[in-house]
Formats: sequence, structure tokens, C-alpha cells
Amino acid sequence: MNVYARLFFRAIILALMIGIVVVLGLLAKTAVVHQAPAVPRTYVERAYMDAEQAVKADPRNAKARIALAKAYIAVGRFNNAIEQASVATRLDRKSMDAYMTLGIAYNRTNQHDAAISTLKKALMVEQGTAELQSQVYDNLGQAYEATGNIPDAIKAYGAAYDSSGQDINIGYSYASMLEKAGKSQEALTIYKDIVAFVPDEKKAQDELVRLSAKLQSSKKGSAPKAATPPSTAAKR
Repeated sequence: MNVYARLFFRAIILALMIGIVVVLGLLAKTAVVHQAPAVPRTYVERAYMDAEQAVKADPRNAKARIALAKAYIAVGRFNNAIEQASVATRLDRKSMDAYMTLGIAYNRTNQHDAAISTLKKALMVEQGTAELQSQVYDNLGQAYEATGNIPDAIKAYGAAYDSSGQDINIGYSYASMLEKAGKSQEALTIYKDIVAFVPDEKKAQDELVRLSAKLQSSKKGSAPKAATPPSTAAKR
């Protein structure tokens, strides 16, 4: 074998060795990517990753489906949430939480009529705490408000406010709807309740001052005008 042949042979061997090293490196990198679990960056990511694993482990577990739907809502994946919550309602037709979660997802995708229908079903089932019932009424109020149905929004927010033990945030929604319906005095009562419950709640204090001034101004504007006395000038 001459010198050129030996050099050519060595070059081929070297090229093959380099190729093998590159291929092995790529395979190792791919294995790491597929085998190593993704590391969640936030609590929300951890929640939906854990929920996904729980559903994979037990696909017929309604609570796992509900948890996954809520996790999807938290990250803005509303269509995925609808899918999971729908499955949960089929797995457990007596779960108020399942119907409520589905109703919330419908609200977030502006499917308010579907939300109203679903949330009404939630109120008809047996499984549910007073706190959960309050959340259902609150979301029902939001759906009615979005469709412009102020009277039913008032009823829903009122029920949510009462069953929640006068939750402040629900109270603001309730008072706002009352004022829109021209029931400013009733709205004023809600703001007074909030301030009585949380004396340093500035938003409620500001609303109380604003609405009190509005009602006072309205009373002044509606006061009857003094009658103009008849003219005593002599007729010519």
C-alpha cells in the first residue's frame, strides 16, 4: 500500500469516528430532552402539570378532571378547560364544582348563554358547600351582567352576597348592578355594610361618599319649586 492510499484510508477512518461521535452526542441530547421532566417555572405551571399527571394516572377521576380544568383556566387555556370540565360533569353528575368550573370556562370564552345554563345546573345538584354555592351565584351574576340582564344579575349577585357572608368583592358587583337599575339607596346600604365590616376599605369609603353626594344632589334637583305669586299689577 503506497503512501497516498494509507493517508486516504486514515482520512476515511477519522471521518467515520467523527461521525459516530456526533451521532452519539445527538442521541444523548435527545434522550435527555425526552426523559428529563420539564421543570415548572411558576406555581400555576406546577399545578396544571400535576393535574395532567393525575388525569393520566386515573382518567375516570372527576376531581382530577376538575382540578385540571381549573389549572387550564388559570393559564388561559379555556377550550382545554371546557373539554376537561365537560368530562367531569359526565363522570360525576352530582358535582356542583364540575358544573361551576364548566360555567366559568364558558364565561371566559364569552359563551354566556351556555354559562347560564350550566351554572343553573350547578345549583340543582346535591354536592356543594355554601362557599361553592356562593361562587356559582357570583359567576351566574357575571354571565347575566355580560348579557345585559340586570334584574337577574341583581338576583344572582344578591344570593352570592348573602351566601358568602357578605364577601366584599361580590358586594361591589352587587352594589354596581343595583345602582345601574336605579336602586341607589340599596346600593348605598351595601357600601355601608362593607365599611362597617372593613372600616379601612378605601374603595367602599369612596363609593359611599360619591353615592351619598349623588343622592343628595338628586334630592335637591327634585325639590318642588316655590309657586310664583300672581301679579298684583293693575290691568290697563
